[in-house]
Amino acid sequence: MQTKKGLLAIVFVLVPFGYAFYLYPSLGDQIPTHFNIEGKPDDWSSRNSIFIMPVIMGFVSIFTFLLLTNIEKFDPKASAANIKDTLSPVAIFISGILCALTLVVLYGISHENTPIDQLLFGVLGLLFIGMGYYMPAMKQNYFAGYKLPWTLENEENWKKTHGLAGKFWIVGGALQVLLAIFLSGEILFYIFMTITILVSLIPIVFAGLSYAVSAKQADVEKLSAYECGFEPFGDSRMKFDVRFYLVSILFIIFDLEIAFLFPWAITLGQIGSLGFWSMMIFICTLTV
Repeated sequence: MQTKKGLLAIVFVLVPFGYAFYLYPSLGDQIPTHFNIEGKPDDWSSRNSIFIMPVIMGFVSIFTFLLLTNIEKFDPKASAANIKDTLSPVAIFISGILCALTLVVLYGISHENTPIDQLLFGVLGLLFIGMGYYMPAMKQNYFAGYKLPWTLENEENWKKTHGLAGKFWIVGGALQVLLAIFLSGEILFYIFMTITILVSLIPIVFAGLSYAVSAKQADVEKLSAYECGFEPFGDSRMKFDVRFYLVSILFIIFDLEIAFLFPWAITLGQIGSLGFWSMMIFICTLTV
């Protein structure tokens, strides 16, 4: 399985190179190599520079894939082993997104008047959707996800935070894809930045508030029966045998009896035999 994923990652790296070689003969001496915020080219270089993008993105793709699929070897706390099965498909997904981004840029370079901003932000929206899909499956670790003091301390907080984050990232990504179809230019960039900030910050705020609220609530240990007690059962209004109350009354009486014994023992030398036998009669009466 790991070999198949590795071959697929290599395919994602090689496809942009194949497309670049396909486009190369039809390119002019100068090609656009940079686009402004509105998706318009503002810098040009020789046509040989068409291979720069596949090289950079290919390196990033390979590095990301190797890191995510072998993360347990690099994590000093050995917590990433819990999410290895989740990170493997994430690594393939990211390689696919990087491949798509490279193809979009190459297409924009070779075709004039291409709405490259709409295509790029649309692919980034797909990235958000994919990350939102995988995020709830992230188990508690020190490498990937919302690694906050509150989520790392409380596993339930981690699950709730990533469950909420996954929904927001999916919704934000879908909204980005939809808007990329109808909008373009500078407004699309600002919308993308707004969505990115919101889907990133809302789970962080939620994690902090959730931890603050849960810290004031009694946990399972605090609500458990104290020492020799037992867990409650039945209805609080159920009938009890009268002997239960008798035992309780006797317990209280003997507590009081012991309390009287302390001053009696201290003053026994002063009250003499009358005080001694009076206490004996008192004790016998309580015992019977």
